[in-house]
Amino acid sequence: MLRTAIDTNKVVTFSPSTSHDSPHFLGGQPKWLWQATWPVTTFSNCPMTFIGQITIPRTWHRCQSDVIAFLFYNNDPQVNNEYYIIYQTSCSMLNSPVWYVDYQQLNGPCFSNTRQMFTADALPCMEQVAQQLQANTPKQDFLPQLILTRTLASAHDEYKQYYQDILSIPAQYLPGLGNYAPTNYFDDLLDSDSRPTIDARYWYDIYTHPRIDNLVDICSYLRPSPQPHDEPTLLPSQSELPTTDEPTSEVDDASCHWEYRQAGLLHSTDSDTESQNPRAQFGGRPKWLHKAAWPALSIDDAHIPFTFIMQCDVHDREDTTPKRVFLFLHENYLDDFDNGLIALVQTPDTSVPSNYEATWLGYQLTWHDTDDGPSLGSEKLVCSTYIEERIALTDEDRPDYDHPSAYKLSQASKIAGYAGFIQQPQAPKHARLLLQIDGNSEVISNASHPSITLGDMVIYIFECLDSDEVVVIWQC
Repeated sequence: MLRTAIDTNKVVTFSPSTSHDSPHFLGGQPKWLWQATWPVTTFSNCPMTFIGQITIPRTWHRCQSDVIAFLFYNNDPQVNNEYYIIYQTSCSMLNSPVWYVDYQQLNGPCFSNTRQMFTADALPCMEQVAQQLQANTPKQDFLPQLILTRTLASAHDEYKQYYQDILSIPAQYLPGLGNYAPTNYFDDLLDSDSRPTIDARYWYDIYTHPRIDNLVDICSYLRPSPQPHDEPTLLPSQSELPTTDEPTSEVDDASCHWEYRQAGLLHSTDSDTESQNPRAQFGGRPKWLHKAAWPALSIDDAHIPFTFIMQCDVHDREDTTPKRVFLFLHENYLDDFDNGLIALVQTPDTSVPSNYEATWLGYQLTWHDTDDGPSLGSEKLVCSTYIEERIALTDEDRPDYDHPSAYKLSQASKIAGYAGFIQQPQAPKHARLLLQIDGNSEVISNASHPSITLGDMVIYIFECLDSDEVVVIWQC
């Protein structure tokens, strides 16, 4: 149940409608805004079941076109996530890839063959919303309503206040969800002497992700279906889609102070010439610029070495001194994810490790003069292709990662440039990006290590300009 405060500006309630042109409905097949991107679990190649779709209010996001949320629930027992949301604009899908979902152009299953249409209410009843989202058990005469709201997740952590959408759906509209019990069913079960019957007093609260505010309609992650399939249903014409006259965020070039940086997009070598001049190396053995320094967690005489992920030569227009970044990952990173990554920046004369604090009881971070240790896999050489990135600056002449221009920054693996954050911006002050690694890049996904999968993680390595500190940040 929702326990954080409800923002009255981020609540929409819906009532049943007889209009066939309504953009909000449950049941039937989806009316894709872009093209068919049906979610399929990667474990069993199992298509998820379509529940319905809701148009996100224009004031909730910064995209320059409409955003529609397509709601699915998962039938694959090998995936714990019950529900999945796909967000689309008229020209792309907004979701970042996740490791357990593929997207295919097909007509998949739906929980009902008919559509129940809805229309947004002009003014939500906040007493109704509070009762439905914050009450433990419903009153005997309480009837739930279809509600879309945005609220804080992880409210217990003041440093990680990410937004998410919550869709609360009365159980009477979802008779085909099978074994999925409504949100308030178990609370009522505890208060009853017998197993209650699911009736009109119950509802499903479905928490969705990602945060729309941090997404822009510039990237597509559609992968074609590997098997023959039926042709997808025809898309509705643009004239059938709802439009609004509300202003959207535009990037005003004239009113901004811009900064430009060169970024090198990392990619596999395509020719013998490229392989003779690589910029980065994944797996294999590190090639030190300074003395060997392999990190490990140590207690007494026991040493647990980190796994070598990659190394990369970084450049600086103002300083021609060779500089190389090494990235290591501890194999127990799933048990203590925040402290699993460590970077080392070397020049021919210095070695500067990233900030790291060992949180395993009794263990300390140690460095060892050795070339032998666990590696991501066999050596894979990588080259780079340079692009120019720009970002608006703040009044203090620092990159403004909250400006709409930051949403167009590449989130792929790259050298330098600006950080393409996939969540809340976390760039340190007075720092420049040395390296950005996308866990879904081919050089990592094709690695042969049996127990390391970076999945949809993106790693950012910064160098502070007013100190020697190196900072590693990850997001997923």
